[in-house]
Amino acid sequence: MSKQKKLIATVVVVAILLMGIGYALLNATELTIGGTATATADQENFKVYYTGTVTPADDENVEVDVENGNTHADVTITGLSAKGDSKHAILEIINDSNGIVAESVVVKAESVGDSNDYITIDVEMCDEAGTPTTVTDLAVEDTTYVKVTATLEATPTEEDVTVDITATLEATPKAN
Repeated sequence: MSKQKKLIATVVVVAILLMGIGYALLNATELTIGGTATATADQENFKVYYTGTVTPADDENVEVDVENGNTHADVTITGLSAKGDSKHAILEIINDSNGIVAESVVVKAESVGDSNDYITIDVEMCDEAGTPTTVTDLAVEDTTYVKVTATLEATPTEEDVTVDITATLEATPKAN
């Protein structure tokens, strides 16, 4: 091929490319996509509950009826005989939520029975060893503990006294 034909072919190719680019610039189309995204609150995503782990596990005078995944536990404490005697159970709590921090974890104990004058029930958030803590927030997949204590306030003289204890766990999700 001669130089002249190569030059003409090159000029034609460049001209075609320039025409294509010019056409694209003059006929540019703007693409707009619109829509909406919606998120629905689902309480099933917020899971703060007892794990079923109880300390002390080997005290025959402390019995706790709790299953993994429950928010209430039934505590039975026996063996209190003299004023000032006390026994406790430490229950493990986990935040098993799907990305939701628990802003407030509170356990309320309710005692039922005619012997409330004899036995007092105390509940406090604590670490695994039972040392009181003030932290009530619970990050995702973190654990905390609650100590339920029964204390004999008066020595029974005529008959045995019994109080049934229910420890109910309440947690509040932290706003994002």
